[in-house]
Amino acid sequence: MPILKLQKLILFFAFIGFVSCTTSKLRTSSVQPGDLENLHYFEPVSFISYIEKGDNGIFNEKLSLECKNLTDSILFNQSDRFRLSGKINYKYDNDSLEIAKDLMFLVDQVKHRGIYQVELTETIQAIMNENNTNYAMGIFTSGFVRKKGNYAGQILKSIGIGIITLGMYYPIPIRTVSYVYVFIFDAS
Repeated sequence: MPILKLQKLILFFAFIGFVSCTTSKLRTSSVQPGDLENLHYFEPVSFISYIEKGDNGIFNEKLSLECKNLTDSILFNQSDRFRLSGKINYKYDNDSLEIAKDLMFLVDQVKHRGIYQVELTETIQAIMNENNTNYAMGIFTSGFVRKKGNYAGQILKSIGIGIITLGMYYPIPIRTVSYVYVFIFDAS
């Protein structure tokens, strides 16, 4: 699937950026990137939509699960490279759902308020304390992919709009979009 290859590439560059971070301090933490020890990671969260008709995407459980599993596989297989100590263990069955909600909330906060005004949620803090870790990584992926025929239809629609507006307006359809948000939480 093309979205998975794209996401794997994006995840690779995101992790390279994390590992090779040369900034003197993190956005809201006084800890140097090279000083991170005992870094655990939350189960990745993924929301991928599939567009079959028009421009309205519908959440696709299969694509989302594949993306989540691919991300988890990369984290597990490259844990030494990324200096990861292991996956966060959840005490209760609904903890993974609560973390997914919190990551979505944090992504929304970053988009609207900026990185400097985002605070650690109580749920994330509590689960990090339960796992006896000061630092944890959370990954949230979102995006969409179009059905093959849908993309061709959007191109034809774009051409039609360009002709009607005499070339003044020519919307460019997007086949796939993938966003990867990587958070490093400091509970200390």
